[in-house]
Formats: sequence, structure tokens, C-alpha cells
Amino acid sequence: MKRQKHPATAIDFIASRLSVAAVNLARLAKEIEDAAQSRGSPQREASCNRVIEYSAAAVVMSVAAVEATVNELLGMAESKIKPKSLFVSYSSLSRDPIAQETHKKWAAWWKRGGSERADIVSKIDAILEGATGSALDVGRGVGQDVVLLIALRNDIVHAKPLRRPFGRFLFANERDKLEQGLRPKFPPNSLVPKHAPYLWQECLGSGCARWAVLTETALINELFERVGLRLQIKPSV
Repeated sequence: MKRQKHPATAIDFIASRLSVAAVNLARLAKEIEDAAQSRGSPQREASCNRVIEYSAAAVVMSVAAVEATVNELLGMAESKIKPKSLFVSYSSLSRDPIAQETHKKWAAWWKRGGSERADIVSKIDAILEGATGSALDVGRGVGQDVVLLIALRNDIVHAKPLRRPFGRFLFANERDKLEQGLRPKFPPNSLVPKHAPYLWQECLGSGCARWAVLTETALINELFERVGLRLQIKPSV
């Protein structure tokens, strides 16, 4: 049998799977943290470690879901693929109301090399500016949370052994900049010992995992709404 001159190709979309993975990790972190409240010291320590691990993984998967979604939106426009194909795993009711002019702007940005050199927020801005003329507001609301989530993910995946101030009696302005941003967003890991460092112990609990998932889905829902996709994600966390 002769080999085809041009082998068949396929495009697979992974954004929704990454989003579900983040939800599952957040649920596991919550189940373990809740169940460990009444356990003895050895089991509590082991459970605490699992919660930290699942929380860190939920953060990474949440940011991966955001980036995959924006890449698929932009890349789909450049490849002339209908959005209906992209979101079929999110909802069988997804439609294709995005204007052709918006598709053209996304495709032009992607072809100029935006996919290779841009950070996630720049890609989000390219989507929103192409569709609505205005960028993401990173000074408040979901925009502010997404910037914090990405910073947390970056510190996890590019982790370095840093000396950071810690302790319950520090003034707010003495704390690590990332800690200052994250502390008001979610409760700390309830299983860590007293006076444990915020990064990477108090921070990484079920509260952090849940916040990561809710931030990711809030951002994706805002993207969908502002570009005209009649579709909303409701995570069960």
C-alpha cells in the first residue's frame, strides 16, 4: 500500500479538559483537608502534604486552561475553524456568533507572531481588543485575580529557594509582594503548623485551589461573553 503524499492531520482541543482537571484537583484538596481535621498528628501531616500538592497542581492546571482557551480562540481564527468545534466539550449548545471582522483581527495578530512572544494577558487583550476595542482591566475584579493567579503559577513552575519574611506579627508591607496580594483572596491551609511560611505552606490549601478554579472560569466566562459566545462555565467546587 502506497503511503499518502499528504498524511491526514487533526486538531484536538484540550482547554476544557485542563479546566476539568483543575476542578477535580480542587475537590480532592477540599476532601482531604476537611477529612484530616480530626486525625492524629502523623496522618494530619501526610494529609497536609497531599493538600499542598493538589492545590499547587490546581493552580498550574487553571492557568493552563486559561492559556489553552486563548490560544485556541486565536489559533482557530487563523486556521479558519468555527468556534463551535472548539467548545463542543463545554456545551452542545455552543454557537458561532463571532463576527468575521473579529476573526480577521485575531488571525492577523496571531500571524504577526503574537502566539510565540506574547504573555497570557497580552493574548487576552488581543482577543478583547479585537472583539470589543477594550483590553482586560487588570486593576480590579477578575483581571486583577488573573494577574495574581499567573504570578502564583509562575512562582510555582519556576520555583527558586528564596528567603521570604514570614510570621504572624509582620506588618502587611513587610510581607512578600505575592503574599500581600494573595492573603485576602482565600483562607490558608488549615492543616499546616502554626507559624509556617505562607509560601509554600499556608498559601497552598483547598481555599487556594478553589480560588484558582473560580478565577480561571470567571476569566473564561468574561471572554466568552465579551466576544459573543453564548456559553458560561459553572464549576462545582
